[in-house]
Amino acid sequence: MGRADDCFELRTLRAFRDGWLASHPEGHGKIAEYYRIAPALARAIESDYALLDHLYWGTILPCVAAIRLGANGLAFRLYVRMVRRLRNDYPQAV
Repeated sequence: MGRADDCFELRTLRAFRDGWLASHPEGHGKIAEYYRIAPALARAIESDYALLDHLYWGTILPCVAAIRLGANGLAFRLYVRMVRRLRNDYPQAV
């Protein structure tokens, strides 16, 4: 999306990962999964601007809003749903 590496959204998501998610029972597994599959998924979708736009407005920003409102469980569910869909749509990447 052309956002800086230290943009508000990424800072919020990193703080969520390192705080709430890291202490969640499923957190360490989800974090490890992210580091394992994210690079290949990112390469697979990097030129699909419609999908990137959809992910940004339909998942990333809602996750950030949920985190800022303290609805961490909602942010977690949105993230898990997004990853599940990407894994299904791009099985060759993971």
